Amino acid sequence: MRDTPKVDDILYLSLGENCLSDFILERHSLKNFNTPYSATRSNIDYAITLEREGYSRLLDRNALEHGWAGPTKVVRNVKMLCEPLYSTLHSQGFEFTHHNVIDNETDRESFRRKIARINLLRGRRQVCFLYHYRINPNSDVLAIVEKANAFADLYSRGERNCHVIVFTQAIVDHPDKRDVVEVAALDTVSAYVLNTLEAWCGDNPDVFWARQDDDLLRRMFQLAKPKRPPASKKT
Repeated sequence: MRDTPKVDDILYLSLGENCLSDFILERHSLKNFNTPYSATRSNIDYAITLEREGYSRLLDRNALEHGWAGPTKVVRNVKMLCEPLYSTLHSQGFEFTHHNVIDNETDRESFRRKIARINLLRGRRQVCFLYHYRINPNSDVLAIVEKANAFADLYSRGERNCHVIVFTQAIVDHPDKRDVVEVAALDTVSAYVLNTLEAWCGDNPDVFWARQDDDLLRRMFQLAKPKRPPASKKT
């Protein structure tokens, strides 16, 4: 994890939908620091709502409830709405997968720090968010591209812009069909479908964390070119 900007002055951060984006950034030596999305389950609709509100209601106790993600007890903000474009686990509310922000003040303070840090970035730093759109029966990657563009517009201020890299999967039946397919190349959004042999889930950690597809992820990062910040003006 990096505490200082990269040489090109672009911060790389996770936008969810789950921990995978954060782990991929860290594994590829791109991650700068944790965001409210780094270790949670969410979606781009939630992110747009939170960005519009400056994250003011994320920790609202009236919106938080205990729930279950399989056998694991979790806390969710259940007052958030989204379109039916996401997997079930990512559309039941903003899930604090590893933090009990109802009962644990240390966990609440951890998220207050994340919120404060992300709110300070807007308009001050060039940021590139990585967003993993988990494949599901209602997948519509082009709709997600539109939403990522809306998020980037909300996040950008002045000459300091936001870029979002969206990536998802398509499952193929032969190693020769593995590939990285670019589906959007905008100033604010780059989007890719990675043709892989297996979905990133299950009990095999190499599959679950997409390590067996690191070659495709490296190609994706090479293709994605966030717009660089303007050069500093000399006086």
